[in-house]
Amino acid sequence: MSKEFTVHVSDPQANKKLDQLCKQVKSIEKRLPKPETKYVARKQLSEILDVSVVTLIDWDKKGILKPLRIGNRVRYRMSDIELILEESTNKK
Repeated sequence: MSKEFTVHVSDPQANKKLDQLCKQVKSIEKRLPKPETKYVARKQLSEILDVSVVTLIDWDKKGILKPLRIGNRVRYRMSDIELILEESTNKK
């Protein structure tokens, strides 16, 4: 996860070194392995969120959650769930 920030430097040589450092960091980030996506079943997610399976089905219909359907199986990406939870806590 990369974060951006701004640094103001009056020394041109220091500014040049910072630019080089930023390029090196970006190069390293590109080579890092991407985190594995974890999927959970509906029952597991209901236990994690402490809600009923019926509530999850309702949230699916309302578009709150985006389930992945594989045949007759339903799975959820944990990264999607974490993002939804983060957004809901930021709104409060």
